[in-house]
Amino acid sequence: MFATIKSWNIEAVRELVTNNPQLNIDMVTCKEDLTYERVKNFNPRYVFFPHWSWMIPKKIYDNFECVVFHMTDLPFGRVQNLEDILIDPHLGARNRFQYFEFRGRKMPMIAPYPLLSETPGSVHSLWPAIGQHNDEIYRKLLGFSLDEIQTFKSERVI
Repeated sequence: MFATIKSWNIEAVRELVTNNPQLNIDMVTCKEDLTYERVKNFNPRYVFFPHWSWMIPKKIYDNFECVVFHMTDLPFGRVQNLEDILIDPHLGARNRFQYFEFRGRKMPMIAPYPLLSETPGSVHSLWPAIGQHNDEIYRKLLGFSLDEIQTFKSERVI
């Protein structure tokens, strides 16, 4: 089974079918037609996704062997939710998480990508709290005095 939206892939699959009538091939060319029921009824050994641009339903990739092709600089792999990412054994084994205390809870922060051997990168703190850097911005970057900042606050400008 093929699921593709690109004209050159559609033409290639049609040519494959024409030149190999003994093969039983189904082709999906729009996302609305890619349903678990359709794939289940066809029951393919593989579902090929050359240049597919939409999410593949979980029920399909959980139950069928899926092969995705994309010939560009594009992130690839299964799209996961946050829970899947946090329990991913590969990411855990590569120490891709750092944990910080936040309001009495340990909060995970994923380490920067890519993981480079010479300059691995790291996360040094959680995200800033709302307004945490305001004073530094007002005084150091914008050059306001403490009196000016206090006036802005009293006038509810900031």
